[in-house]
Amino acid sequence: MPTFSAFSRRDFASVVSCAPMLLASTSIAALLVAVPARAGQTIVNQTVPSVTNPVGQSTTSIIIINSTVTGAVVNAGTITPGSALGGLGISVAASTIGAGITNTNAINVSGTGDALGIAVSGATITGGISNSGTITANGPNVIAAGANVIINGIEVANASTVTGGIVSTG
Repeated sequence: MPTFSAFSRRDFASVVSCAPMLLASTSIAALLVAVPARAGQTIVNQTVPSVTNPVGQSTTSIIIINSTVTGAVVNAGTITPGSALGGLGISVAASTIGAGITNTNAINVSGTGDALGIAVSGATITGGISNSGTITANGPNVIAAGANVIINGIEVANASTVTGGIVSTG
């Protein structure tokens, strides 16, 4: 059976007394640096009315998997730096979107592999895909021989259906 050393009340008190100072300095530092992007929106196995990143907001990604969005998926804010899954801005996989996907502001993604601004895979999109903002996708600086790396602003793949067309004026 493992043996653990005792942690005295005095040791615990000294650690706890440092916590407010650390928390206060960390909070001030975070405010001085910048307001971070909120964590990405991930919808999995759900039915939701809409998914929106509003004007003036920043998020890391919008990921929709095996779900139904009865309305629209809209980015009117900023999506950067892409999801933890790789360089994905808006990703819709094996899902149904009832009123299209729209980007009116900025999607900036980069990845050590794929980098996709708007990616649709095995999904049904009614209402089309519209981009009047900017989509910037950057992949790795070095690609290994034989590697399959995809870098696209908008990609529709794997038996997806898009009714309403794909329009990009940004």
